[in-house]
Amino acid sequence: MKSDKYIIYSISNSPFQEWQADLLDYSFEKVKQPGRLIRLCSEDGKYPKRKTPLSKAGLTICTPDFSKFTSKIQWPVMNKAGSLQYLFKKYIFHDEDTLIFLDPDMIFIKIWDPEVKMGCAFGQKWKGYSPNYCQKTSVQPELCPANDDECLMYPFAIKAGDMKNLVEDIEYFARKGYLKCNDWMADMSAFVTAMVKGKIRMETKENIGLCNNWNNNDDEAAPIMHYCRPIKDRSGKIIWGKWRYQPWKLPPDLSQTTNKVDREVLRMLQKFILSKKQGPATHNTSFNKMV
Repeated sequence: MKSDKYIIYSISNSPFQEWQADLLDYSFEKVKQPGRLIRLCSEDGKYPKRKTPLSKAGLTICTPDFSKFTSKIQWPVMNKAGSLQYLFKKYIFHDEDTLIFLDPDMIFIKIWDPEVKMGCAFGQKWKGYSPNYCQKTSVQPELCPANDDECLMYPFAIKAGDMKNLVEDIEYFARKGYLKCNDWMADMSAFVTAMVKGKIRMETKENIGLCNNWNNNDDEAAPIMHYCRPIKDRSGKIIWGKWRYQPWKLPPDLSQTTNKVDREVLRMLQKFILSKKQGPATHNTSFNKMV
């Protein structure tokens, strides 16, 4: 049976995440990344009547809002784990399909076409991982890897048959982990510990999805850039950041940046803005595999 490849990311239905998703979609098309793109879009209580931002490069699947635990406890990151579980209830994958997971604040600058086998996940090494952090944010701390060589983060690739068996544990570990420690990134520990529990071997590499504060932020081989942190000039002044950005203003000049991650992010953003002035393209976004 022929297997397919999917690139999957999740957002909340908010202006802040819509522009990031559109930039990721643009980069996906710009580099001609193999695979079908799926945007998971969760409802957002702050924007109850907002129109769903549909992907122009792939399929958009709308999901409920999973972030609200109680009237006083809300964790937006829970939408990542919740929408993933929802996806497997609504979309039909073959076990041999390859799923590539990204965060919305990532862009492709070149093709990433990993080969993975059943029982294995391959992705970016969780740089900065510590067993202590994992144990603090986990409800089953005994599952925490001993070091970052055995520990991945987004972006990563895995077979659909393996992920199907993990989604319930990922959702449970994320929800309970956040309630345990109130830590924004508790979902990272949830993904890792669920893989350990599911006996998924994690293979990692340091240069798949780079952040600008890492010691390899100029690595030429990296296919994906992750702009989770603000961009600074040589004096240390913040010149751009996703939290302050108002779409679609042109970004600062690339000459002010200090590393490849920042240059590539601003370059892609600039290209996208200029392309929008030329008018939209037409895309076929129907996969016909919804339940």
